[in-house]
Amino acid sequence: MIGVIPLLRETTQNHKYAPKLYDTIANERSLESKRHSVLEQENTELKTRVAILGARPKRCGQVF
Repeated sequence: MIGVIPLLRETTQNHKYAPKLYDTIANERSLESKRHSVLEQENTELKTRVAILGARPKRCGQVF
């Protein structure tokens, strides 16, 4: 018994064999975004530390 394979529709043929488009730098962008976020957080923490330490009286040069 010989079967008959159904014909492919035009839309199926176009989608099946069309090359997929990939963003080649998407991973790099994602990593750079994460890195930027971490650096911004670290920068904010360091600015806070500087502000706190600047507000403290200096022990060595302090005159009573």
